Amino acid sequence: EQIHKSYNSALNIIKKLFFYGYERIIYSKEGLEEGYKIQDDICEEFVKYIGDGKEKEAVFFIESLCFDIKNFTKTSVKDIKNIFLNLTLQLIYEAERRGIYFSEEEQQENRYIWDLISRFNTLEELKEYIIDKISNTFRKFKELQNSCRSIFEVKKSIRKNYADNELSVKCLAEEVFLTPTYLSALFKKETGQNISDYIVEV
Repeated sequence: EQIHKSYNSALNIIKKLFFYGYERIIYSKEGLEEGYKIQDDICEEFVKYIGDGKEKEAVFFIESLCFDIKNFTKTSVKDIKNIFLNLTLQLIYEAERRGIYFSEEEQQENRYIWDLISRFNTLEELKEYIIDKISNTFRKFKELQNSCRSIFEVKKSIRKNYADNELSVKCLAEEVFLTPTYLSALFKKETGQNISDYIVEV
């Protein structure tokens, strides 16, 4: 009977390593006895922060969530990973909805997101992963905004100066502080047209 109790105690401590990590002493009675109660609107609140462009609030939301979960060590690790899976999928969906482009490597990672999340060994690893994902997503949002702003300014300049024989990709690029090569590629990506074709259309 004593061996059985010791075995169960050891299993309990091993599980708690997920919550507290491997760099501290774990006690068998640490943490609350009940499991963490998942709120029905947990994803909605998170997505609202993303949609409203509130990066700091989104990060704080994840940090607070992890802090709360850490106190409920009876919670199923699989259930916790499912929470983070759903939050990550919502983040990806919101990014795609707003026109964010993902590299082939990122697309591959997004397709097998559960495989990646299921391999994390601690709550801290999950937290770091999704916060990094949030930071990268907001960086892409800013890049997209800057790209849209540059294309808007270029289009405005073309409409204003289309009759000018001196109008060129080089001049347009200088106006938005980009290289001609990058501007040409960006314009093609954002509009589906070459700059020269757009000038002719105007």
